[in-house]
Amino acid sequence: MRPTGKDETLTLVVRVTPNSSSNHISLESDGKLAVKLTSPPVEGKANKDLVKLIAKKLGIPQSDVSIKRGEHSRNKVLIVRGVSAEAIRTNLTS
Repeated sequence: MRPTGKDETLTLVVRVTPNSSSNHISLESDGKLAVKLTSPPVEGKANKDLVKLIAKKLGIPQSDVSIKRGEHSRNKVLIVRGVSAEAIRTNLTS
């Protein structure tokens, strides 16, 4: 997690595991977020659910979360707007 600008835009590196038994977010030892999703990686369903889960946990609109890189990969880079790094640490890793 690193701030990328004054307007509270942050970049998150995420590793997604689709088809899990439950939706869950944890922090890996290398600083990446590990996100398990129940949805399959078909027709963008897992990507949509990833954005939805991150936005819900942070209490921000889904439009403030976007996938910058990795739409067809388990490793993704997300852009999150309108929330501080501290809020991300508190809400996503607790």
